[in-house]
Amino acid sequence: RLGLGQFVMRGREYVAALHAIWDSFEDGKPLNFEGETYRHTLMSPEFTAYDGGFGRPKIMLGAVGPGMTRAAVDVSDGLMTHSFLSEKSLREINHATILERLELRGKPRSEFELQVPLFIATGSNEEEYKRNLDWHRHRIGFYASTPAYKIQLDLHGWGDVHDITKRMTKEGRWDDLWQPITDEMLDTFAVCGEPKEIAPKIK
Repeated sequence: RLGLGQFVMRGREYVAALHAIWDSFEDGKPLNFEGETYRHTLMSPEFTAYDGGFGRPKIMLGAVGPGMTRAAVDVSDGLMTHSFLSEKSLREINHATILERLELRGKPRSEFELQVPLFIATGSNEEEYKRNLDWHRHRIGFYASTPAYKIQLDLHGWGDVHDITKRMTKEGRWDDLWQPITDEMLDTFAVCGEPKEIAPKIK
């Protein structure tokens, strides 16, 4: 099982390996990437028989905490947050880390993309809305049980919910993960409301 530091290191190296492969596609030079985890030293002429001119495709890295957020700024073109986030964690963890790291590397904010997928609970009638609220409550409980996402709960003083939901998973109580998720938590980690309310709330 990888520790967080190892996971971040492998993420960085994976991007470097992709860049080496794409550069070989682009210029036809021999591929020679040897890292701690990945090794790519063979490139068939089948894949480099064109004139190039396309450059490297963009890479977006997913991140929850500051470690992977820093890695995203260092080696990629943008960051995709996890859906399990709050406005507070987006501002204080991801965006603050992005700005700090960009300044350190001398890169403008305009050169780094940020994508924020969200949990959105809405419905065309009360029954559909309640069903979607229930689904999101369970989804939040599921992610609350994951150790790597505890940082989101700790930021709001809800770290004990991780312990409860994690214990539930150990006991096989997967269907009960919604139970510790309060209305306040649901409203914090999901955008909830009638369809006409959603866009203003997201903004």
